[in-house]
Amino acid sequence: MNKYCINRWEKNKHHLRNAIKEISDFQLMDYMQLFQLCVKYILNTGAEEQDRYKEQVICIEIGGYSGDYVFVILPENEYQGVDGVLMSYVEYGSCSGCDMMENIVMEVYKQQGVTEQIIDDVMMLCQHMICNTIKPYNHGRYNDMRFNTIKEYTYNMSNICDLNCIDLGNGIYKVEQPKINETNLKQWISSQTNLVFLIRDDYSEILAVGDRDVEDVGIKLREYAKELGIEDYLVYVCLNTRGIRVDGPIIR
Repeated sequence: MNKYCINRWEKNKHHLRNAIKEISDFQLMDYMQLFQLCVKYILNTGAEEQDRYKEQVICIEIGGYSGDYVFVILPENEYQGVDGVLMSYVEYGSCSGCDMMENIVMEVYKQQGVTEQIIDDVMMLCQHMICNTIKPYNHGRYNDMRFNTIKEYTYNMSNICDLNCIDLGNGIYKVEQPKINETNLKQWISSQTNLVFLIRDDYSEILAVGDRDVEDVGIKLREYAKELGIEDYLVYVCLNTRGIRVDGPIIR
């Protein structure tokens, strides 16, 4: 990921969200069309002329029943040549249990319409595609420091999960909330994506939450558990853009 795309996301995500709300039939949407919306509303909205990109994205499929879609984004100013090219990718699966778009379409069918939670899920998917965006030939005399790779980007947790969180400043968030029963906690966690949770092993309380893409997030959560003096804990991962959710202890 790079600072430029992250900054564009933070500045323009409300434009993308409004556009997604206007989608009449999610069954007709695919990953490439969704990413083209990201180019239009995230990268191009309000951008200088030399920083604009063609909204017609080139898509390369790598895989079969599951795999990756690789996106090539060309600059509108073709004189930039290969130095102006951006690339991104997204993973795909073969069913609603392992493919995020299939999962979203299934949820629209089950809910008999588009809910705010479904819009949040689509935004999460778009955010991942933006975070995966790189400028592969950004080096040497053509280096644009705005596109330098950064290792960590912490999502705004208030936009992702309805928890009262306090930023601990290291990529994880302390959770302040009433204790809830095991069933409610499992149900709530299963509705999230791409987050890592530190919880008590009796499922009575969420202690902290982090973004799965933050470097060493599991280690940071374990260290936080030690700071709290808690020995009996679980770290749960809600896994990646395919919509796969792991309902079990990952780190103990």
